[in-house]
Amino acid sequence: MAAVLYITNLPTPYRMPLYRRLAEELERRGDTFHLFFLGYARSSRSWRIAPEELNGFSHQTGTGGSVRAALAALRQMRRRKPDVLVLAWAMDHVALLLLLAARARGITCLVVSGETPATALNNPWRALRAVFRRPFFRLASRFLTYGTRATQYLRACGVPVGRITTGINVVESVQLAGRVDALRTGGDAARERARYRSEDGNPFECHLLFVGYLHAEKGVDCCIAMMERLNDPGTVLHVVGSGPDESMLRSMAHASGARGRILFHGYRQVEELPLFYAMADVLLVPSLVEVFGLVLVEGAAAGLPLAASRRAGGTSDVVEEGINGVTFEPADAAEFAACVARLAADPGLRARMGAASRRIAMERFTIDRSAACYIAALDELIISK
Repeated sequence: MAAVLYITNLPTPYRMPLYRRLAEELERRGDTFHLFFLGYARSSRSWRIAPEELNGFSHQTGTGGSVRAALAALRQMRRRKPDVLVLAWAMDHVALLLLLAARARGITCLVVSGETPATALNNPWRALRAVFRRPFFRLASRFLTYGTRATQYLRACGVPVGRITTGINVVESVQLAGRVDALRTGGDAARERARYRSEDGNPFECHLLFVGYLHAEKGVDCCIAMMERLNDPGTVLHVVGSGPDESMLRSMAHASGARGRILFHGYRQVEELPLFYAMADVLLVPSLVEVFGLVLVEGAAAGLPLAASRRAGGTSDVVEEGINGVTFEPADAAEFAACVARLAADPGLRARMGAASRRIAMERFTIDRSAACYIAALDELIISK
């Protein structure tokens, strides 16, 4: 019997199903799984997590700053005596302390990493971070990555391929697909679409959707430039999310030639998102910098064609060019607009790509597949002990 101690920073709604599945799989075969939330860094998102969502796995949550969190995590290590320690938030000072403590105790350590070559290069402290991370690359027993580009980053940093398991970053895809289908077949999606009309009173023919944090790195300003260049009165963009740039982006949209065709809906909780996915025709992911982009998986599960930035870490894993979506350089308004125009003008193409997205999501991006990657990585460490 092996004991697994999984340490991460904060509870997030899209991770809860994965934690439950990991606990089920490990405990089914006689292993133990305990999750510890450090709780020392606060999220910029206003996630609402019901207490029952934390059911199904053993867990505790720390409080206070990073020092108190680190001490609490060390106490967890002494108490739980894990065979494998999972560090799944960031390669920061707290993670380094815990990694060193694990090594000193003979505990194997799995580090979960999403960094890509592009996100590493974009960081202004990249040279210092590269030096700071060397102990992780040398001392971690194994790495589990978010996807292909995260694996490329580790390889570029000198981590042998034999110490890397390429994982997948997912949401509860099957459940989301079911909710979206119910909203479509029940008429809720059609009624929601009918609420929005162009300035001349006609219903919009194509509904584009952006879901995410309104920050410069997410590329919403690129969407506004694209909509202005597209200049299609039958196409509307729905922006779902909030963030520090929301006021600026609203003003930019109002002053643009696309005014009236860009609608802001503010922040929405996870349970409110299926309606937006159900009524949309195309999901836009215009990120300038993005570790992965879970919204790509959500869009695919919802059966939407994906128009995605080549800079997003997850694009190469989720989007098959011309099959379930198109890719573009977000800062190139002409290319971006051409991609969207192609989809907006062809309902049949959207339907074919949407069906391919659903197939890809159900085959590759499910909680079961993600949990299997975790189990495979953990088994490599458990067997080696």
